[in-house]
Amino acid sequence: MKSKKRKIFLMICAFVFLLPHAGWSTIYYLSLSGADSNAGTSPAAAWKTITKANLMSYSPGDQLLLQGGATFSGNLYFTNGGSAASPILVGSYGSGRATINAGNSFGLSAYNCAGMVISNLNFIGAGRTTNASSGISFYNDGGGAAKVLDFIRISQVEVSGFTNRGIVFGAWNSSNAFSNVSVTYVDVHDNGGSGIQSYAYQPNLHTNFYFGYCRMWNNPGVTNSASNSGSGIVLADVNTAMIEHCQAWTNGWIGHGACGIWCYDSTRVTIQYCESHHNRTSSTDDGDGFDLDGGVTASVLQYNYSHDNDAAGFALFEYNGAPPHSNNIVRFNISQNDGRKNGYGGLSFWNGGGLMRDCEIYNNTVFISAALSGTPSAVHFSSSVTNLHFRNNLFITTNSLQLISSLVSTHSGVLFQGNDYWSSGSPFAVQWGASSYNSLSAWQSAGQEKFGTTNVGFNLDPRLNNPGGGGTIGNTDLLKTLSAYQQQTYSPLCEAGLNLSSLFGLNPGSVDYYGTAIPNGLGSDIGAQDARLTLTLVTNAMESGHLTATYWRTSPTRTNLVYVAQTSTNLVTWTDNGALPVLTNQLGNGVESVKVSDSGTGSRRFVRLKATLTP
Repeated sequence: MKSKKRKIFLMICAFVFLLPHAGWSTIYYLSLSGADSNAGTSPAAAWKTITKANLMSYSPGDQLLLQGGATFSGNLYFTNGGSAASPILVGSYGSGRATINAGNSFGLSAYNCAGMVISNLNFIGAGRTTNASSGISFYNDGGGAAKVLDFIRISQVEVSGFTNRGIVFGAWNSSNAFSNVSVTYVDVHDNGGSGIQSYAYQPNLHTNFYFGYCRMWNNPGVTNSASNSGSGIVLADVNTAMIEHCQAWTNGWIGHGACGIWCYDSTRVTIQYCESHHNRTSSTDDGDGFDLDGGVTASVLQYNYSHDNDAAGFALFEYNGAPPHSNNIVRFNISQNDGRKNGYGGLSFWNGGGLMRDCEIYNNTVFISAALSGTPSAVHFSSSVTNLHFRNNLFITTNSLQLISSLVSTHSGVLFQGNDYWSSGSPFAVQWGASSYNSLSAWQSAGQEKFGTTNVGFNLDPRLNNPGGGGTIGNTDLLKTLSAYQQQTYSPLCEAGLNLSSLFGLNPGSVDYYGTAIPNGLGSDIGAQDARLTLTLVTNAMESGHLTATYWRTSPTRTNLVYVAQTSTNLVTWTDNGALPVLTNQLGNGVESVKVSDSGTGSRRFVRLKATLTP
């Protein structure tokens, strides 16, 4: 169901796209009541068929508008485009969207041209098992004057029933590519190979791609495909891209090597605020929620929700022959019950023969329960990787599943520091190659969960609201409402994380999964939420006599918290007062009672209790 916010945005966009534009030249119309002998330049003199529209050589700024609510059979074909300043617009006029019934061919093909806006249209093919092409295809093989073709906008479009891809940006031969591409508010479903895809002859050729509020579902893949098929969005060969507020679900059940939302051979890609779930595979590989795959560098997965996928929730993979995979970040994401098939993890790592190194994985929350097929774990390594660092993550398993499973022990520079491991009452379980570790202390003795010589990390119940109860959100504007993974009042995760900035020189970003500015309170938390630890008690004003104020601090006793009593005469300026005794007592339920006593006399004053973190 579309949100009210989405509907308003769509109405505004439809109005804006049809406003007169300084660069627009001639407007051409198609109507079922028109005639191809007409001039086509007004609704009353509209053309009738797409065949007639394809005969026109359009100039920059021209528009081709199809009658809203009508269905036109045929295949739109363009070999000349406009420019960013004067794009060619293809859209609808009147009430509703026009539909292009492409039959067994493409819906719209733009060959060696860009400078185009496609808006407010439906494209339908004969069916993913019948149609032989893609819905919307932009292809650049160098036949145009420029190697890089600039400016494409696709918005408010629905594409379904095509065997190949729903929407594709492809380039071949040397350095041909597209730049400044935006795809927003599109629905791409029930196609074969993939929902949305890009590719080029070499890595990083396309530039400045943006995808927002796109939904991809029921794109199952193609039987016996030689390459990956069945993805929601797969970007390849892009330098600088953003995918945000997108949803991918129930893709890939016929294909293999696919994922809900992913990229490869690309750099500086950010994927954020997306939900990817129930994506499948027909083989033993992939069916992931999110993936930074082979040849990806300087990219970020953040603020995403992955659940119920066949394979990894969040994957870092490197295939043989790919450029190096390095300097990527996975942070403030939530994975629930991924790895439903073939033994993947909520976080999964595979190096198929290339180079995977120097990645930071922090402040993620992973929940894993038993699957019908395979044995999932919170973190899974299929092969050796180099210099991957896991910090301030929360790993939760049930049914005696492994917290960490690595098929090899030959990693170099892989560090786990400051994470919480919770196996829901079952024994601590880490498998590291041939070695098994059945307690946090044993894991620390093996060299993990150490900062210098200091033991770090926790094996504590995180006290979340309802782990495993996240369900499907279905609206990316509401991802912050995923309360199942928020901390209860007495969670030990609050203020328990390592300071990533001061200790490791990392910039953890500005907010947590829930959009709260970080650090929230005294320091960092463990997991995807950074909650505030309520620590301050301010008394009523007093002038003499004896005061004892009791405060139940909302966290179990922590040795790294120091309490300070302060006094003030105006509630603005506070002075430490070491003469006021501060007493603490751990209660039986793990809550700490803190008391401040003041028996002094004198001027009117207030007393408050504060706490600080020890270095």
